[in-house]
Amino acid sequence: MLSKLLELSPTQLKNWEKIRVKGKAHFVLYRGVLGWGLYMFAVLTIFNHLQAVDFQLSELKSISLPTVFVNFILCIIGGFVFGWVTWSSSEKSYRKSRTVKT
Repeated sequence: MLSKLLELSPTQLKNWEKIRVKGKAHFVLYRGVLGWGLYMFAVLTIFNHLQAVDFQLSELKSISLPTVFVNFILCIIGGFVFGWVTWSSSEKSYRKSRTVKT
């Protein structure tokens, strides 16, 4: 069952081949750090500041720079990990699908 989940469709194979040509570093930076990491940074920063004022927009007066800094660092690290894990699992699926097709 799990091996079927790792197999890519012909369309997914073609898409991954286009992505992998650019390399792991490009993928991790653009899909992981800049894609996932910055998105999560924005979401968490907004959420944290709204939560601090019980989601009352009228009470929101200033941004906590330490919270922003911590969110930024954690999300960049998280984005790197996300990109690395996604690349690794996609490569595993790609190799598995290529051996099944040939």
